[in-house]
Amino acid sequence: EVGPNIVRVDGEMVVPSNAKPRHRVFRILWQWFLDDLRSEFPPERFRAWTIDKLIEELASQMGQREPDEANVRRIINNLQNTIAESLKRKCGTSISREDIIQSCRDGYRINPYSVVARPFQPDLS
Repeated sequence: EVGPNIVRVDGEMVVPSNAKPRHRVFRILWQWFLDDLRSEFPPERFRAWTIDKLIEELASQMGQREPDEANVRRIINNLQNTIAESLKRKCGTSISREDIIQSCRDGYRINPYSVVARPFQPDLS
């Protein structure tokens, strides 16, 4: 579930609202994932986005100069690790770092083989 300031996997918060750079990157990847879903692509045709395209989109959304490539790669790496570690710790779920955000030869994408979109629920309690 991806909400205005939070990302949850299996009901567990994996990207909190105070992690703005990580949330921004995840939301861009998420939007591209939803675009491919709407286009009814089979999983093998879901697009991976280059780091350059991701940087371009971040700069466009932030209305400022392009972010540093190394920093964006660190954010993605941190996202992959944080999501996997959080789910292992909180749920005991066996998950690899590429199960949600996949690193591909051509770039990055939300993994269409293991991620299912569901409506955002503002309050799970």
